[in-house]
Amino acid sequence: PLAMPSPNSIEASQKTVGSPASARAKRTLAMPNEGAVIAGALGFIALLTLHLALTRTLNWDEFHFYRQILEYQRGEPLAVFQTLHVTVFGWLPAWASSGVDAILIARLIMLGCAFVTAAAIVCIAERFANRNLALVAALVWLASGFTLQHGWAFRTDPIATAFLTSALALLLRARVSLEWMALAGALVGTAGVVTVKAILFAPAFAGIAILRWSEAKFTLTAALRIAVVPLVALATLGALIAWHSSHLAPQPTSGPSGFVSSSSQAMLFAGWPVYWIHIPRWALLSIPAFAALCVALTQLAKRPWAEALALAGLIAPILALIVYRNTLPYFYPTMLAPVAAASVVGIAAIAKRYGLRVFAIVTALLGGAVWMIEPSSRIEQQRELQAAADVIFAEPVGYIDFPGLLPGHNKANTFLSRVGV
Repeated sequence: PLAMPSPNSIEASQKTVGSPASARAKRTLAMPNEGAVIAGALGFIALLTLHLALTRTLNWDEFHFYRQILEYQRGEPLAVFQTLHVTVFGWLPAWASSGVDAILIARLIMLGCAFVTAAAIVCIAERFANRNLALVAALVWLASGFTLQHGWAFRTDPIATAFLTSALALLLRARVSLEWMALAGALVGTAGVVTVKAILFAPAFAGIAILRWSEAKFTLTAALRIAVVPLVALATLGALIAWHSSHLAPQPTSGPSGFVSSSSQAMLFAGWPVYWIHIPRWALLSIPAFAALCVALTQLAKRPWAEALALAGLIAPILALIVYRNTLPYFYPTMLAPVAAASVVGIAAIAKRYGLRVFAIVTALLGGAVWMIEPSSRIEQQRELQAAADVIFAEPVGYIDFPGLLPGHNKANTFLSRVGV
């Protein structure tokens, strides 16, 4: 026969079932799994990003970069730096019926580069926090207003950002061996040919290099292996310049060194940001990213000195605002990729108080708000203008405009960026 429970045991069990701890357990069981919430938020933002990549009105830079491909194929002279895409994307004109459609195809590849950058952010951030926090760091970057709007555009920036963040991830997480350090250096050197803005990532590489050297007890062997990164980067840079320039028509300039010098004078300065108005715009369209960065700055002193130095180096590219001239919205996704990885320590502090699920959901919803306020697309009108020009002028003609809207024709004036003007 079964023993009957005593009144005292019944009362105790009722207290246990009705206790606050039991209620909290029920609520915990009812809430979605943290990983599922983060995965859902990432998937949601990825879909919004794909939609914008296929529908957002083409930007002036995108016409410029596509026009360079056709100029290269016509044998017209081009600069060595920042034109590596003309050979990599030489197949684009044959795959599209118009310049607009070619740029849309290229955008999908840039979107792939953005997702590679997001994966690299996870890899970097996971060195300083757990996997879920690292995933949210990538979410914060993807959902930031300017990344949603420009992180996939057909420019050199998404390509270089993917290479540079991947190199940072290798330097930070891979075994300090000659093979892995050489691969990281090759990525850096390639990014340098893609765009000279790669130099702005130097503090991030320096901080991580010191962290890895400290982990290896400052041995000479580790120092020599880490030094392989800049050495291979320079070798890759030189080899790619030589290879690429051999495929280009001669340009009446002072050569690569002259280009770097003139570019530096045009790009670099010191003082109040030229395009300062975009800083509050970014903060408003990227509240979670801005909050995570601010909190992260307060967390550096709580970390071991080598980690704090590495995190500070990852945040340092944001100083490009006071030394790099063209800090327009399209540059922010590049500048803030390493910053987002370092901001994981700020996300951790915020999540400790408010919960990581809540932070991820708010980040995704605010990204959705950026998507909702996007102006109507003008892609169809841009496509019609290109088609009309081709119908009216069966043979290529010279024309004067601002961005290079008619890639099949001959732009008779320079590209009218701020430097061009």
